[in-house]
Amino acid sequence: MPKDSLYALQIGLKHVAIIPDGNHRWAAKHNVSTVKAYAEGVNIAERVITRAQELGIPYITMYMMSLENVQKRSSTWRKTFFAFLERTLERYCNNNQLKDVRILAIGDLSNLPDNLRVKICEVVESTAGNMGITLVVAIAYTGRDEIVRAINKCINAQGRAAGGVTADMLEKHLDTAGIPPPDLLIRTSGEMRLSGFLLWQLAYTEFLFVNELWPDFSVERLDEAVAEFHKRTRNFGSERSSRGENHGNWATVNN
Repeated sequence: MPKDSLYALQIGLKHVAIIPDGNHRWAAKHNVSTVKAYAEGVNIAERVITRAQELGIPYITMYMMSLENVQKRSSTWRKTFFAFLERTLERYCNNNQLKDVRILAIGDLSNLPDNLRVKICEVVESTAGNMGITLVVAIAYTGRDEIVRAINKCINAQGRAAGGVTADMLEKHLDTAGIPPPDLLIRTSGEMRLSGFLLWQLAYTEFLFVNELWPDFSVERLDEAVAEFHKRTRNFGSERSSRGENHGNWATVNN
């Protein structure tokens, strides 16, 4: 895999979205706590972000926690995960753990505890001037909720104007406004579903589903995913392009 920092842009890869699934199964498999699995997952995430930056990928979005996780999981799970996430964010605030990474957050943060919401805002503010890769963290997020909130923002901003809400209007009020849609989606753990992730933005995204649990993912696997993306033909609804091999939008990178 080339290490040229312009490589990703040369192959049209501006944004990678990741569903880092399988932490709980990894914990059970290795007979360790879920906190240990989360910590391993964060270590992998940091290495993947660094590698993405080396390849010149401008944006990476990670699905950290869905709105359904916040609303439906046990209070014990929420307390554990929120505490872990707050400690992780504190490290990023104090140690500049992810050098030159700008961090953004999407989702309905009003569903989070006040101290965690404040910490997220601090990290976003403290990294706002970083000029490297942009890491978008989806937390207390689901695509349906994002779309509903965007529609309500459109109505509040412009009223029920003739013609109603347009796609362009809606996009300007999404959580991801100003961020290009993902070119590549990677989901780990062998599951083949979106789980409500970026439902609007993934319309023309190339999908890859890999069997590794997230803590077992690696930068080598990321390189393989980028190489697979390079083979894909992307038409965006127009006549078929001549670039690469067309494997369709749904594929699995097998072990």
